Amino acid sequence: MSGFHAFIKKEIIECIRSYKFLITFGLFLFLAILSIMSARFTPQLLSALAPEFNVMTNVPVALDAWNQYYKNVSQVGMSAVVIIFCTSLSSEYARGTLIILLSKGLSRTSVILSKFTVAFLSMSICYWVCYIVTNLYTRFFWPNEFVDNTLFAAMLLWIAGTMYLSLLMLACVLFRQSFSSIVFFLGVTTVLGLTTFPVILGNNSPMVLTTRNIQLLSGEAARGDFIIPVIFAISLSITFLTMAVVLFRKKQL
Repeated sequence: MSGFHAFIKKEIIECIRSYKFLITFGLFLFLAILSIMSARFTPQLLSALAPEFNVMTNVPVALDAWNQYYKNVSQVGMSAVVIIFCTSLSSEYARGTLIILLSKGLSRTSVILSKFTVAFLSMSICYWVCYIVTNLYTRFFWPNEFVDNTLFAAMLLWIAGTMYLSLLMLACVLFRQSFSSIVFFLGVTTVLGLTTFPVILGNNSPMVLTTRNIQLLSGEAARGDFIIPVIFAISLSITFLTMAVVLFRKKQL
């Protein structure tokens, strides 16, 4: 475990020095503010610019802000996390540092688990700060409105983000180049996306954690509808990470 702790410290320092955490934090904070401002002021702006379009004069509500939040984070935020951390192993390959560290007794399991842990912590901190900011701004602009299940919906998207990071770790182990890792990641997520079709898994697919959370807020879906998708997502996270560890232990560097 000493090797694991030492490599964790090394990854944290590198994450800070390479501005990965700062960029991720800034992006998520921007998405939080953007979600609120776009929901609050876009209808008024469009109505002022094009008053003949009466459809644009609808009064924004708190639910609009939360809808924007989940759309922005699930699409832009999670995509950015994948792009930022896709170089987790490729940068080590390029510098040749892994061979030196492994020759000094660092276990390969510690390498993968350390990199996943730092990426997971970075994503989690930025994600939940984004949620808190969105929640505070929503209460400020719409103090008399309450949207139920926002925390539960946020947890669903966070679980999906963890699954994405596990898959990314597997992709980084399989391929030395970050571009190839992203292509593999996109291919697997596309296949997982196909499971949302009714003839396959439908609403039981783990991918609904990134889409149906909006339906949860509007009351079109219930918490119980997400039990099986959450089980699938957690199972896939464990499977992807385990495969990454096993394959990296056998990989020739």
